Amino acid sequence: MLDTLEDIKLAVDATLPAIIARHRVAGQLTWRLIHQIEGELMHTLAATGRYDPVMLRMVTASPWMGYPHTDEPVDFGDSNVRAMTFSAIEAAWALGR
Repeated sequence: MLDTLEDIKLAVDATLPAIIARHRVAGQLTWRLIHQIEGELMHTLAATGRYDPVMLRMVTASPWMGYPHTDEPVDFGDSNVRAMTFSAIEAAWALGR
């Protein structure tokens, strides 16, 4: 089982392009879509059985952060505090623009 955050980050970066490609037709990254992509990403990584579920939860957006689930465009404002998954999704989405 791969347990380091670095292993998970590498897997996230390798897995995201295919997931992003499926959602590119949406045009813009919304809060609802970023949550959906994160869910697909975590499901995909968990299904491999290679990662400790506790470690996977550590890199996802905490419900306590109160991120919206709306169709408004994602905007983190000046915040540089966000889940690793959200940062990776936002970066991968921007690459395709």
